[in-house]
Parts: sequence; structure tokens; C-alpha cells
Amino acid sequence: MFVSVSIYQKDEECKAKNRKLPCLFCHQIVFQMPRHLRRVHRNIPEVASANNQSLRKMIGVGVFQHNVAVLKDGHGQFIVARSSPVKRIVEDYVPCKFCLHFFVKGELHRHCHTCACKYEENHHSPVSDGILLLDGAIDAKIPQKLKAQVIARMRRDSVTETVKNDDLILMLGSSLLKKLGPRRANAIAQKMRALARLRRCLEVMHRDNNETYTLHRAISGDKFDDVLQAVEKECQAYDDETGRRSYRNPSLALSLVNVLKKCAHLKRGMAIRLQDTVAVKQVEDFLHLYVTEIPDSVTSPALGSQRAKKCNLEDFPEEEDLTTLKAYLLAQMSQLSDQLAGQPTAADWRRLAELTLTRVIVFNGRRGSEAAQLLVSEYELRTNNVQSDVLNSMSTVEKQLVNRYIHVFLIT
Repeated sequence: MFVSVSIYQKDEECKAKNRKLPCLFCHQIVFQMPRHLRRVHRNIPEVASANNQSLRKMIGVGVFQHNVAVLKDGHGQFIVARSSPVKRIVEDYVPCKFCLHFFVKGELHRHCHTCACKYEENHHSPVSDGILLLDGAIDAKIPQKLKAQVIARMRRDSVTETVKNDDLILMLGSSLLKKLGPRRANAIAQKMRALARLRRCLEVMHRDNNETYTLHRAISGDKFDDVLQAVEKECQAYDDETGRRSYRNPSLALSLVNVLKKCAHLKRGMAIRLQDTVAVKQVEDFLHLYVTEIPDSVTSPALGSQRAKKCNLEDFPEEEDLTTLKAYLLAQMSQLSDQLAGQPTAADWRRLAELTLTRVIVFNGRRGSEAAQLLVSEYELRTNNVQSDVLNSMSTVEKQLVNRYIHVFLIT
């Protein structure tokens, strides 16, 4: 996206001040914007009574409105606060929520500390706030909760742009957010991005047909084979040495067919509300084919691929290695804790947090993602007792792992 948008670069060979900015009122791109405002627009009450800080805010609003218009149109010159010596793309820049000028994401936090238009000290998440501000101006059709809790955290790339431009994917995200809540925002974002990649795959497969492949159009009986082919391509389906269908990414295949069914029900509900009998028939045909073909074509091969990839005990580190890792982590954590007590620094604090997180994730073994939901109070109440019914439900490998990790990592 934004293929014809160019980023403003200052002419380094010119010694004179040659930075041009867009005017908030007449939209001209001029030098010396404060002078332009006072001379040309002095009859406007806001300009007549403005001080230097107010003029800065007006200039920032003009830049922001200009850049939003450029992004919406897909062409023009994108104006940034500071030219970068490194080649950048438009997606690398985020607006400051105070002055509305655009900075590289990695430099925005430092700028917010000294921004002349700063009106509050709370700037702990300037990048997320800036992305949310920009999305609110460009993508007004996206529900506010979904935008703030899910899309603002997503990577800014072409896949996310596809998410924003597909009504059915946005509808699915809103539905999942109501069901799962903001704590599962990352999982919701992954499902939405998976659907966006599927749509992009469909578009590539049928590029010569000049047909717009929205997800809403793809969920139809006559497009079912295209969707099935795209799922197999996206999840890298292949025939193993025995000739059986398998997937190199089976978890993605299972996730895709699950959310596709949810999208079909969403489209059907929307069609019923609008009394669109054609869309209702499309969904019914799609679901009929889904029930008869998906289990044999996707679900069964994907589950078989997962079972084939099941880990063995040999895939995990030996007890001696875990003991060495434990000793290293405890020594480093103790040293950093002493340094923070004497002379705290941000670098030491971050290092200590990373070591602590590493210890929790490694202790959690095969389910590392669960550490994100572990409360400090629960961690402090840990014991080496495992409920008998839970232990009996485990496989032999999992029972051996429990004994190994408890022996090495649990501190009583």
C-alpha cells in the first residue's frame, strides 16, 4: 500500500532553510510557516490571538491533516518531522500525540520527553497512542474497541492493511473480542491476520481474473474450491512418503477452517438482517460443502500432522543443562538486584525482567505462552505437589518432564 507516496527529504546541499510545511487553512506548502500564518491568515481569530505554542499546534494539525489525506489518497508527499539518513517507508512513521508531527517509531518515545506541546507526563505508550490516533483519522469505520484493544497492537504492514479493509474480518474480530475479552487480544489479532493472508493468497491465485476477492465474496458455494486451495497453499500441504496428505503448518490449517466457519455464520446473519436471499444461499452452499469436505481435506490430515510432530523426551534439554541454566539465571538475577538497589538504571531493570521471564517460561516447559497469564500471587504460592488426576491424565513423556522440571527449577 502507499506505493506512490514519497517521504519528504531535505536537500542537504542547500544551506538555506528549505523545510516546507503544509498550511492548516489554505493547504499551501510554504517556507516559514509561523510567518505565513501571521501575514496571510492574521484575520483568523485563532491566529490573531495565538502565541508561539499555539502556532506550533496549528502547524502540527496542518501536517497531520496533510499526511492523512496523502495516506487516504495513496499518493503525494508524506511530510515527517526529521529526515532519516536511512531509507524508510511510510509505515515506519507514527505521529506524536502531542504535536502531531511524524517520527520514526524508535525515536518517538525520546521525542515525547521533550515535546514542546506536551500537556501530560503520561507518555508510556506513545507508539500505540500514535497508531491509534492515525487509525482513528484514516479508518473511521473500524469499531473503537477493536481499534484500541487489538488493531493498535498489530504490526503495521500490508497484512494489517488488508485486515482494516475487509468488513467480514473486522466483524469477526469484534465478535471474538466480545467473547474472549482484551486479554486475548494477541490471539484475536493472529486469527484476523491469518484470514487476511488467506484473502491475499486468493487475490494472487486469481490475479489474472481482475476479480476483487473480499472474504465476504469468497464465502460462497462457487468459491469453496478456491478457498480450499488457498488454505492448502497457505498451510503448505504436501503428500508424505506414504502418499498421505499432510501439512507443514497444521495448527494454522485447523485455525483457518475454524474461523472460516465463524465468518460464514457472520455473513449469514448479516444477510438475514438485510433480507439478502442471494447471500443466504451462498453461505448455505458453502457450509454444505464445508461439512462434507473439510474433515477429510483439512482437519484429519492436519491432526495427523500434529501427531507426527509430537515431541519426544529426547527433544528436551538434559537435567544437567537445566541445572546449569538455573545457576546462571539465579546468579545474574541476584547481581542485577544488588545493582538496582544501589544505582538503578533502565538497562539493568530490563535485563532483570528478561531473566525473570526466561526463568518462568523455561520452568513452564512445553506451555511457555501460559507465563503471560501467570499472576505473581499464584507464582508465590507454588508447590511441588501435582494433583493426582492431572498427573494420571499425562503421557509418559509429560510425567517425566514434570519430575525433571520440578526437581531443577522449583524453589521450596
